[in-house]
Amino acid sequence: MRAFSLVFLVVVVAALGVLAYENNFPTTLSAWQWSMSLPFPLVVAATYLLGMLTGSLLVSAVRRSWYRVAEMNRAA
Repeated sequence: MRAFSLVFLVVVVAALGVLAYENNFPTTLSAWQWSMSLPFPLVVAATYLLGMLTGSLLVSAVRRSWYRVAEMNRAA
């Protein structure tokens, strides 16, 4: 099963590498008076990483709240 997982991971990373290479065109990001031109794969990767960060922060906040409520119920 580990070998299958490794092969699957290599195939996915290779496909992402090919897509990043083929779609390497500049993308302009603009906000108010600010503007920046970045490669498209970098924009996609940054968006993905920011989504992972915000998702994990949300999950940890919900988990912390859940544990706090569970502790209050045990104490009562």
